[in-house]
Amino acid sequence: MGERTDDNTEYRQKILKKIIKELHKGVPMEELQETFAELIRSTSPDEIAAMENALIQEGFPAEDIQRLCDVHAKVFEASLEKVGKPSKIPGHPVYDFIEENKEADKILDEMKKLAKKFKKGKNAEEDILQFRELFSRLKEIEKHYARKENQLFPALEAKDFTGPTKVMWGKHDEIRDSLKNLQATLDNEKWEELYKAFKEAASRIDKMIFLEEKILYPTSLKKLNDSEWAQIKRGSTEIGYAWIKPSDLWDANLAEAQKERIFPRSPGIIGRTVQNCHPPKSVHIVNEIIKAFREKKKDYAEFWIEMDEKFIDIRYFPLYDDKGQYKGVIEVTQDITEIKKLEGQRRLLDW
Repeated sequence: MGERTDDNTEYRQKILKKIIKELHKGVPMEELQETFAELIRSTSPDEIAAMENALIQEGFPAEDIQRLCDVHAKVFEASLEKVGKPSKIPGHPVYDFIEENKEADKILDEMKKLAKKFKKGKNAEEDILQFRELFSRLKEIEKHYARKENQLFPALEAKDFTGPTKVMWGKHDEIRDSLKNLQATLDNEKWEELYKAFKEAASRIDKMIFLEEKILYPTSLKKLNDSEWAQIKRGSTEIGYAWIKPSDLWDANLAEAQKERIFPRSPGIIGRTVQNCHPPKSVHIVNEIIKAFREKKKDYAEFWIEMDEKFIDIRYFPLYDDKGQYKGVIEVTQDITEIKKLEGQRRLLDW
């Protein structure tokens, strides 16, 4: 066994594996927090992200590693405050992400003031209206997460850096769940519960902002070159932005094609591992579909959902080469709201 040293990456990786195994067995985080904190206190953001990536590639569940994120934020808070902003160039994707975080902070601050009033039983009509308007604005944060999932994450995965992206997508879903809970509490006018629901959502968003700016963006800037950031920028325009209008100072010549899409997709997703295009909690279903395609037991998979008063049909089709070997899958989505309303018949001559 090699000598233990503070800069021994292999030793730290071993300890991290042990902690995750203990978590998987059900050992409370509180019992492991001190060991974990000591492990990462002198570890760089790059190394932590690299260790997570390696562990997931070894087969450790993303959900287990995901549970460490909250502790990351707490332990790193002191040591990483010295890390500067990763990019200050207006129009750069990282700059845009950070500008959105600033807006999210402002909205959360205003919502917090109102939520505290509700907690005290002060439910003035004008305050309730303002809170609803602010919450409607806050939900635009989905565009921020959609750009990360569909633009930034594929670029990192192309560098064989998949673990941290899976973990962070899981944290996105936790935020989405919190926002849904807050929406339900607001709809049902449960004012006594609203502060607690808001506090949970705000806390998760705050922690995500910290993880982004102190870990994700600095690591991404080191791994991706200007050409790759340009690709991210192009696709980002199609997905959209939360609250901001991006500057074109970073690269004024980037094309900004507008296309009508049901789900946020862009050229950057082509060639991406299909499992990484879905939240971790649904990957097992994706694997079943792919297995059926590989074995040629199914020639398509179809689903349909209701979304924003629209009825959406979703189909997955397998792709094979000239020799019949499975190559991948393509997703086709269609808004069939109007089609579902059709009745009787309308012939060509009736047009």
